[in-house]
Amino acid sequence: MSEVVNGKSRIIDEEDGRYFLKQTDKDIGNLFEYLHQRGFDYIPEIVETSNEGIKYKYIESNNEDINLKRIELAKVLSFLHYKTTEHKDVSKYKYREIYDKLSEKCEYISKYYDDLIEKIEMEAYPSPSHYLLERNFSLILGSINFIKSELKRWFKLVEDKQKERVCIVNNNPRLNHLIIGKNEVLTNWDSYMVDTPIIDLYKLYKNDRNYEEFGEIYSEYNENFKLTEEEKKLFFIMIAIPPKIVEVSSEVINTKNVKEIINYLSKTNKFISSVNSKKEVNNKSN
Repeated sequence: MSEVVNGKSRIIDEEDGRYFLKQTDKDIGNLFEYLHQRGFDYIPEIVETSNEGIKYKYIESNNEDINLKRIELAKVLSFLHYKTTEHKDVSKYKYREIYDKLSEKCEYISKYYDDLIEKIEMEAYPSPSHYLLERNFSLILGSINFIKSELKRWFKLVEDKQKERVCIVNNNPRLNHLIIGKNEVLTNWDSYMVDTPIIDLYKLYKNDRNYEEFGEIYSEYNENFKLTEEEKKLFFIMIAIPPKIVEVSSEVINTKNVKEIINYLSKTNKFISSVNSKKEVNNKSN
């Protein structure tokens, strides 16, 4: 008997136990072998690989405390990055390309909101969503100005670097991808890649965007794998970019979407300010 989880996954009950079967295009077997060699064992056990996909030993979750899972996921990601870290040569053009790409995105978002606010100011009777946006436009403007100034500081840190720190990144960390049983196990490796560790932190932040206390996750992560100054700046820049508003015919949904963006930017500003304040205190004490 089997239960379909989604189009590519199934839970299978056999005489000797329960298994999880998943189709994938990635060579997960070689990845897991490499991770074991590097001392990272927070991965599911592969039973066999066939044309049907990869058959994993099924793991029952013993703990669904969501706040505990947040902390444990941060810890597991920090171990993953620490155990698989390498330093490789990097072209100076790579950092210039990142800088240009983020600058263009920032300018695009800035113009998008400037045009939208100009349109709202012309309205005799703004809709609730437009009124809410206009009242909180300073928050969006502040985020954009922060990105512009931090991008310049970040580029000064990296423009002459010849090495970059890379590691295995899961590339899709979510709370439901961490199973806490006898041991912690991180699942869903189909999107893994070798790149900067902040990709996982960025994805984790966006995937759990309604959580208000990301500082706890960030602190746990840095206890085990401290971000460099340039990594930290780039992470802050990426999460500070204001999302676009996708307007629909329902004003209730439009107002909800604007409120979510305002809450997201407010939370992000608070988080970044808190981390930077702690840094200033530590620098003064040293």
